[in-house]
Amino acid sequence: MFYKRVSDLCAKNGIAMTTLAVNLGLSKSVVTNWKKTGAEPRPSTVKKIADYFGVGIEYFYEADVDINNVTGAAAPVAITSGHHNTVTLTNGGTHTRELSEIETELLKICEKLDTRKKALLLAKAYEILEAEEN
Repeated sequence: MFYKRVSDLCAKNGIAMTTLAVNLGLSKSVVTNWKKTGAEPRPSTVKKIADYFGVGIEYFYEADVDINNVTGAAAPVAITSGHHNTVTLTNGGTHTRELSEIETELLKICEKLDTRKKALLLAKAYEILEAEEN
């Protein structure tokens, strides 16, 4: 399952598996090993790949997890545009709220970024969040 999930993410984002390996500082042969033997990388490598694509690590291991294209989290989320330029976030049908202008602007910026830059943006957001919490 791991190789298939990584392969799907690479295809969806227009990146070769070997390019992913190089971008993450891995050898190209590791990808071949994943494919031929079904081997899975160390947890730290899975985390690197998840961060690169902006998905949760559970995406690689749980059969019923889908990618949330909004945040990369593994949860069903829908974002809809409403009247008067409002944007609404619905999470799993249990929580609905209108996004602020800043949140909407962040989504617009995120849409324009490639996968690598989205991962960098997400990492920076987590840094800011951790600094707030400390």
